[in-house]
Amino acid sequence: VARLRISDVASVLKGAEDVVATEPWNCSNKVDEFDTDTDDGEIYSLVDKSFRVAGHTDVSKINESFNVQLNSDEQQEQFETIGGLIAHLIGHVPGKGEHYDIQGLRFEVMHSKSGVVKWYRVKRIGN
Repeated sequence: VARLRISDVASVLKGAEDVVATEPWNCSNKVDEFDTDTDDGEIYSLVDKSFRVAGHTDVSKINESFNVQLNSDEQQEQFETIGGLIAHLIGHVPGKGEHYDIQGLRFEVMHSKSGVVKWYRVKRIGN
């Protein structure tokens, strides 16, 4: 195992000593936008007036946030998550770039991993 001294690292950075921490930095209490206290899904507003929506977001949260009624009583099956509902409606788990339009909203896959849609881009269409 190689060990570097702070001075060695600083010399490699050529005068960037101020960016080198002299004490260990504890990352365990740092939070970013993907860390959540609850697991009911997230909806983020994007600059282009679309939204980034987690695939595990509850359909009820989508209904409330976008003023729509997905998963209506007319459907034989009820789905808890938007990812599950869209996969059912399409007939397969969609891949990156695929989209599905429903009730004036376009759900486009932004990111998927291991056969699960992690993020959709949602935007209003047809107005």
